[in-house]
Amino acid sequence: ARQRGVSVIHCNSLKSDIYGAIAGKIARVPVLWHIRDHIDPSYLPGVAVKGLRSLATWLPDFVVTNSDSTAEKLFPGGWSPKRCCPVYDGLADRELHTPLPPVTDRWKNTPPRVGIIGRIVEWKGQHIF
Repeated sequence: ARQRGVSVIHCNSLKSDIYGAIAGKIARVPVLWHIRDHIDPSYLPGVAVKGLRSLATWLPDFVVTNSDSTAEKLFPGGWSPKRCCPVYDGLADRELHTPLPPVTDRWKNTPPRVGIIGRIVEWKGQHIF
């Protein structure tokens, strides 16, 4: 990373968080963790939760989460904006103003089906959907 002039190592999964942070420390390159998972005993074994929460306080230079809830689970005592910031996944303006497709005759008798792909856990909100 240092030889290639890398400015920052962006870690995008729990496994890469560990590997990337070690690489960043060795190369003296800043490390950004991007966390999208609830670091919580409902998701991971307790020892892993304690380990990741502890590592998150000193391994990465900065942590980005996909929500306030994810940040709260990673840093249950609160987080500093100097070390962590939620960055929400969003939609483009055009996606928010796209008209709904017209109702077809087929939909009059059989409503459209919608599927959700992913691991079914309460905190992901499938029950709300």
